[in-house]
Amino acid sequence: MALIVGVLFVGSLLFSVGYTRHVSQEADRRWCALLESLDAPWTPATTERGKEIQRQVHTLRRDLGCTSE
Repeated sequence: MALIVGVLFVGSLLFSVGYTRHVSQEADRRWCALLESLDAPWTPATTERGKEIQRQVHTLRRDLGCTSE
């Protein structure tokens, strides 16, 4: 009986971890359209702050898997 309870516990734990990871990845992908438009500005930034923001947007886009770069 304890073995069955243990197996059920471990199984539900693994399912929970997998589901949480899947939901997190889906949430990350929802940002892709916005990040892609921000990462392809019509006019490149001219200030240091603007350039840093563009670098961070590009890095976030890449880290979330929104691009193949």
